[in-house]
Amino acid sequence: MKQKEELLIDLGRRYRDIINNILDVIVEVDAKGKFIYLSPQVYDMFVSQPEELIGLRAHKFIHPEDLSRFKKAMDKVLKFGNPLIEEFRVKHKRGNYIQISVKGSLAKGNDFNFLILKQFSQIASLNQVDNQLMELNGLVLNFSQQL
Repeated sequence: MKQKEELLIDLGRRYRDIINNILDVIVEVDAKGKFIYLSPQVYDMFVSQPEELIGLRAHKFIHPEDLSRFKKAMDKVLKFGNPLIEEFRVKHKRGNYIQISVKGSLAKGNDFNFLILKQFSQIASLNQVDNQLMELNGLVLNFSQQL
């Protein structure tokens, strides 16, 4: 019995280490759209502690122009079990919106409702990257002309 207990503790430690060391945010949302789990990386992306978001509804953070698409995608996941692969703008704690990629699927828990497991990845818009590259190119050109 003690050997099984040690094995479970070790397994729990390994899973916690994996979750704590990935770059993306892992989220569990209940059938009503409330956050029930957020991995610690949520702070790196949204400057919010997981505890601040638990119990809040996910749709309240979606950009108004993306909201109907978000709700339709969530309905398909809940009704048909379709995987969720979308990009949405999500409100940051500072008030601005950031573009994220969301991947998730339906899962059953032992004693609770259906959960949607999501993986959030922040993505930079190509225009933003292009603008930064053009600005850098201009600085380099200006610097080389001064030499």
